[in-house]
Amino acid sequence: MTPVTRLRNLGPVSAEMLREIDVNSAEELRDMGAVEAYRRLRFVFGARANQNLFFALLGALEGRDWRDFSRGEENARLKQL
Repeated sequence: MTPVTRLRNLGPVSAEMLREIDVNSAEELRDMGAVEAYRRLRFVFGARANQNLFFALLGALEGRDWRDFSRGEENARLKQL
C-alpha cells in the first residue's frame, strides 16, 4: 500500500484527516474518489475541510497541483459536490 503522503498535494495533516474517514492509503483514496472523500471529510471536520482540500484531493488523484485548476474546472468540479 502506498501512503497518501506520496501523492502530490497531500501531507501529514491531510493524511491524518483521511485516516479519520478510514482512508489509509493512496489506493483506498482512489477507490473512494475525491468527491466522496471530501464529503466525508466535510461531515467529520466541518469548515476545516475547505475547498482547497477538495482540490488537493482531486489534484492528488490526477497528479496535478491543486492550484492548477482553471476557474471553469473549479466550478464544474464543485457542482459534483
